[in-house]
Amino acid sequence: MNFLRNRLVVLGLVLLATLLLYLLLPAIRHGSMEPSLEVQRMGLSVASPPPPPTINVTVRTGQLPGDPPLFFREALPVDGAGRQILP
Repeated sequence: MNFLRNRLVVLGLVLLATLLLYLLLPAIRHGSMEPSLEVQRMGLSVASPPPPPTINVTVRTGQLPGDPPLFFREALPVDGAGRQILP
């Protein structure tokens, strides 16, 4: 009887720990990803750096025969004149 009670107590503790992790981990992770209010206030007064230059990209897609057919997607950068830059 004592052995069965110990197993039930351990099972209850494991279920409780699982439930706590399920409820608390997303809240902890979400809170650590958001900047604090002070950082947001400081960010408003400081000018943001200029955005990186945009790169034009051509996307080619296709399907190769086979069983099952193979779908591919390929991105190739394009220069200012619109010509593809081959690797």
